[in-house]
Amino acid sequence: MPEAILLQDVESLGEKGAVVDVSKGYLRNFLIPRKLAQPGDEGRAARGADAYRARRA
Repeated sequence: MPEAILLQDVESLGEKGAVVDVSKGYLRNFLIPRKLAQPGDEGRAARGADAYRARRA
């Protein structure tokens, strides 16, 4: 499953900045077109997780 970095709070997935595992179809057909998430590659996922932890602290 691909990782996604949430750009907005999504009730069923998590808060803005969280890195979550979602199906390819859900990411491609729902999250990206609505600008709720972006694909998370290695670098993006690490930066997103760091920013998320910083906001939670």
